[in-house]
Amino acid sequence: MKTCDADIERKLLLTALQHKKPEARNYILANCTPEDFGAEECAEIRARMNVLMRSGKDLGDIAIFRSDPTLSEEAQEALACGRGSIRAASKMSQRKIKRMVQVIQDYRKIRSLYENAQIITDLCTQQYTEETIQQAEAALMEAVKALREDRGKKVTHFGRGRSEAEIKAWLRNQMRPEKNRFVPTGLPHLDKHLTGWRRGDLVVISAPRGGGKTAMLLQMVISQFRAGFNVGIASLEMDEDQLVER
Repeated sequence: MKTCDADIERKLLLTALQHKKPEARNYILANCTPEDFGAEECAEIRARMNVLMRSGKDLGDIAIFRSDPTLSEEAQEALACGRGSIRAASKMSQRKIKRMVQVIQDYRKIRSLYENAQIITDLCTQQYTEETIQQAEAALMEAVKALREDRGKKVTHFGRGRSEAEIKAWLRNQMRPEKNRFVPTGLPHLDKHLTGWRRGDLVVISAPRGGGKTAMLLQMVISQFRAGFNVGIASLEMDEDQLVER
């Protein structure tokens, strides 16, 4: 995953460096930090940069890239002393260039989540995980008990009794930028390592059969639902009727 990500960043950035318009190259280099580039990738980048420098074109983009503090020492040295003779030629539109930047940023977010998940997995011992699951089960039972005692509330389909205009207004309200916030998972021990979930997150819970996956999942769902989020649940083990019952 990480190798694929770095390879995509390298190819997109090299393409951007070929762009004729200085402002397009400026945009790319100001928004991309290829911290995962190795020696071979840096050699290609510095070669294209040297062509741009010798051509007398706008050097603002090169300055931005070379002063990037996130580059490794190897990359900094390669960019400072490299030589090359690759011609710069591209007819890509600035709109497509900006789209490439978005792709790079999306891949970087995915890689960050993946690496954080690995860190959390390494931190969680078997005993620690079991304690977290037990706490999730206890919190879930308390929530179920509270729902059973509150006989005054009725559960109905979201769209029942609402007009199309009312539903669209609700959706617009939910999609406002301020709604894009983090929500606690409902599990204190897990929240110590995470900031919570956000709209559109995909959460995968894996454990042996009977390991408390459903209990943990439902506790997270309850926390999301209380915060006004719609949540979809899918189980790879139990059928739909059993999942609804749980």
